[in-house]
Amino acid sequence: MDWTSCWEALKWAAGGAVALISVAPAVWEFYGFCRWRREKREEKEIDRKVARALATKLASVDGDKERSKLETELAAERKARKEAEAAVAAERRARKNAEAAANAMRKKRWFATALARAFAWAFALSSGWARTRTAGKRKTLSVQGVEYAFRYCPPGTFRMGSPTCEQGRCDDETLHKVTLTRGFWLLETPVTQRMWEALAGGNPSWFSATGGGAQYVAETDASLFPVENVNLSECLAFIKRLNDGGFAPKGFEFRLPTEAEWEYACRAGTETPYFWGATLKGERANCNGALPCGTSEKGPSLGRTTAVGSYAANPWGLFDMHGNVWEWCSDRSGAYSAAPQTDPTGTPDGWFQIVRGGCWDCDAARCRAAYRGTSAASYSSGNRGFRLALSRKREKESGEPSTSAN
Repeated sequence: MDWTSCWEALKWAAGGAVALISVAPAVWEFYGFCRWRREKREEKEIDRKVARALATKLASVDGDKERSKLETELAAERKARKEAEAAVAAERRARKNAEAAANAMRKKRWFATALARAFAWAFALSSGWARTRTAGKRKTLSVQGVEYAFRYCPPGTFRMGSPTCEQGRCDDETLHKVTLTRGFWLLETPVTQRMWEALAGGNPSWFSATGGGAQYVAETDASLFPVENVNLSECLAFIKRLNDGGFAPKGFEFRLPTEAEWEYACRAGTETPYFWGATLKGERANCNGALPCGTSEKGPSLGRTTAVGSYAANPWGLFDMHGNVWEWCSDRSGAYSAAPQTDPTGTPDGWFQIVRGGCWDCDAARCRAAYRGTSAASYSSGNRGFRLALSRKREKESGEPSTSAN
């Protein structure tokens, strides 16, 4: 049931609940009809017995005077019996009305309970992509036999950019409040060479067995290294393959994260330059440790990419948000506004494309959460990769739901 969407499961459960609700009143009405028929038969049988008894009694009486007296007594008795039957019928009607009111209340309670159970059952069956609310919740899907692990990033508000006192800060990192109203899923690691080869075929990476930097990875399993040397168009073509292939959960689509989503996920609730603190010298992320940030002490430099997940994950379970490869975002470059923003997507007419996270050959300051890298969309190199976002399909500008299907 991993790929059953919440709403599809709910529809199926609700259909069963509606069927039960439709049948229940008919069953109850049939039961009432049977009970009414039984009561009528009993009344007719009593009337027949009384009539036979009266006929027998009248036949045993001699003389007109006594017969007339007996008939008067029997008429009075019959009248009294009719009045008693009328009283019983009135009581029965009152009881029936009370039962009908009670049944109506029971039906309402039953319907509410059935609906609540249908919702609970549907949500239990659903895969959880739509209903997850916990930051860092992990979900996986399989694409061509390769596992893609995603972490959930819930809606929220954070401070994007950096304070003026932050070491390594650039002028375009204006600190401002950003609110993201929609939750989204982000790939746990950058897209790997294994993922690329399984879906797109071939391997454009410099640091691969067939790439220009093959000598640097000769004794390693480069399939777990991030795919790199890909420009923006190649990344978007890969994402289109995923969407066209129907690999996303129903109602969801793959895309690049916006710049705001990327920084929000990178920070994962923290406000320091790196999710662990204010210093980096190459020991906690793959960067040029000879050019540290927040400290004068130098650290290691690998001189190449490395397997994804080689360093600790941030609080939301995301790996390699600092260093290893630059990651393409969907925004074009442009200046921030100091005013609060809601679901920003960048300027539509910027000259360059935003890349985030820093890489293996850059100084540690450019691996900060707030640092804004830019690149020509057509540029590719051994330090450019990307990470997938997964979210509900965007609505059209008219406000109508998207009708495209994967």
